[in-house]
Amino acid sequence: MEAFKVKMEQIEGPSWLETDFFDISAKIPDGAARDQVPAMLETLLTERFKLAAHREDRVRSGYVLVVDKGGPKFKEAKPDGDRPLNGIQGVGRGELTGLGADMGLFARRLAVVVGRTVVDRTGLTGKYDFKLQWTPDTSQAMRSPDEPPADHASGPSIFSAIQEQLGLRLEASKGPVEILVIDHIEKPSAN
Repeated sequence: MEAFKVKMEQIEGPSWLETDFFDISAKIPDGAARDQVPAMLETLLTERFKLAAHREDRVRSGYVLVVDKGGPKFKEAKPDGDRPLNGIQGVGRGELTGLGADMGLFARRLAVVVGRTVVDRTGLTGKYDFKLQWTPDTSQAMRSPDEPPADHASGPSIFSAIQEQLGLRLEASKGPVEILVIDHIEKPSAN
């Protein structure tokens, strides 16, 4: 998922991909940029697992993230090279905090919460700081079985919270979703 920047539901391959797990110990070379990591992971998977894959579009149900009629209710993040973390943090089930996060990353994180593909169609190209709190629906996908429940149990649904707190909206959609099709993969031998 990290190497190809896709979610599990966007990967089509053998069933053991969801049940068999492997510990991989690797070191990123000194001076390597964070944006080089996916390509390094792809090379590792190709060499160690003999991975061969291609991408294709398939029609799937999901959501489109758009700006609501009143416009966004958050501000662009100030450039801060000393910021310890950039991206989206799941503080707890029912809460996401964006720190210098882009809308594509936010859409991918929302997909985990709602259990469907979310495509960013906001047109917002900057990096933003925001906080989103909602009352999780028990039918929503959990990010982790160890995650504590939210302490704001009487709050809005994820759909209402996105609209009320961020000035964005999730619209139901059906359309092409890029799928990573695994053409060949082998379980690695032990070291």
